[in-house]
Amino acid sequence: MKIYGTAVVAIVMSMWVSSLVRADACPANAGGPLGGPAYVAQVPGVDAAALVRSVRESERWIHQVDSFYLRLESVWASRDTDLVGAGPRARPDGSGQPQGVAPTSKGLLEYAFDRSRLRFLDDQPGQCRTLKIWDGKQLIAQEIPFGRSECYALDAATRGNFEDILASETAWPRSQPHSFWWDSRDVDELLAYYGRPEEFKCIAREEYRGVPCHVLAMWPTEVRAILHGQSYECDAGAKDQQTYGLIGEVRGLVDQSCRWYIGVEDGLLHGILWSIADKPRLEHWMSDYRQIAPGWWFPMTQGYQIYKKDSAGAAYVDSRRDLKVVAIKVNQPLADELFQLEIRQGARVEDRRSGNLVTYEYRPQPPELLGKPLPPLNQSFSQLDLRSLEAKPILLCFWDMHQRPSRHCILELARQSRQLGEVRIVAIQTAEAEPAALDRWIRENNIPFPVVSIAAGADKTLSAWSVQSLPWLILTDENHIVKATGFSLHELPTQLAHTIGQTRQLASAK
Repeated sequence: MKIYGTAVVAIVMSMWVSSLVRADACPANAGGPLGGPAYVAQVPGVDAAALVRSVRESERWIHQVDSFYLRLESVWASRDTDLVGAGPRARPDGSGQPQGVAPTSKGLLEYAFDRSRLRFLDDQPGQCRTLKIWDGKQLIAQEIPFGRSECYALDAATRGNFEDILASETAWPRSQPHSFWWDSRDVDELLAYYGRPEEFKCIAREEYRGVPCHVLAMWPTEVRAILHGQSYECDAGAKDQQTYGLIGEVRGLVDQSCRWYIGVEDGLLHGILWSIADKPRLEHWMSDYRQIAPGWWFPMTQGYQIYKKDSAGAAYVDSRRDLKVVAIKVNQPLADELFQLEIRQGARVEDRRSGNLVTYEYRPQPPELLGKPLPPLNQSFSQLDLRSLEAKPILLCFWDMHQRPSRHCILELARQSRQLGEVRIVAIQTAEAEPAALDRWIRENNIPFPVVSIAAGADKTLSAWSVQSLPWLILTDENHIVKATGFSLHELPTQLAHTIGQTRQLASAK
């Protein structure tokens, strides 16, 4: 199992680029989508580089927070399969719901981090639920695919487990690469893909989703990448393969282009549209900016849509995700419960904490009882007469009447009970048993000590009492401090002599 961070990063970076390395710059007049930098008329009087710098500066407050919490409602939409033949057209200008796309499912996204802990939740009902937590010491991640059992991952490092999560399923912050303590990156190297300020040109002024915007364009020219995974319909024919590239082919990104839509009045980023060979591929939008702290602006409504193309070569919206912020907090204490996750017993776990991959079914480590007070008996076994146990050593025997070794242990304890003196014996039936049959067995074998049953949740009770096999013995002193666990019957005299003798020596010393 590999727990993936996001589908969008896989599309943007994995579908187009798997690794970014510098190469000789492609010729500036090589052309490309949207006309290429050499052939695009620029809007006079607009400093595109300054706009880019301002937008990027407006994102950098995210690196100044001590803590951050974000919760968003999510609505996924996908193309109506009944309209495939109709060839719905793309609307990259954001004017309304694209034809042929209908809402399919609602879910949520959640992010939380401080200086040492991190949480990411992507819940898509009917598809998959992914939760990743770094509690300050280790990664614990849970993935629950729809219709399948959950699986977990454990790791001793954040590197590779939280790559680019903050801009993975959201549209903000996406104007530049970001480096965080959980995902250290070379932002200068990555700017070759995101574009440097001086590489942007202002090519138009138009409305984008109802907001007057400067339209900035950028054509990456310094990056070469390996195409892998699903390409952009590259198997549709020889012409498309020539245009978009073959999987595994190393090519430059001169056929890609990026457009930014920056508000004329607020100077904030409202949209990013990536195109390949003059066809829209991926679009992100941001709106309803709110100031969540002095000088810190965040888009309360955002989303993205993914384009494909039909048999005629026309682009259409294949899927879309709309996001609405329902809670956002900065520099407020984060609850410890956000960074805790209990692994279900028996679930499949991929454990990389040792540096090697180990796969197993999870069995929780039992709590260490030695030297600690006995867990409250009245919480697990309400039918016990606790007054008869006060100020007396206790010998607990967890057993199952259906097992021969367990029955032998109880019979032997019954035989020795008179020799144990002040020690109080309690037998605890751990498996479901017919009450009448259990009572009959107790009477027929003259069991002189109380026998109680676990009412419900046997696995949880056995785990809380560190029971690892049956029969299982636990011995306490008169103060009900655990002195021995998991010993055999033939060790009982030695354990009793040590426990009771030690108690008497302490009493004499006082």
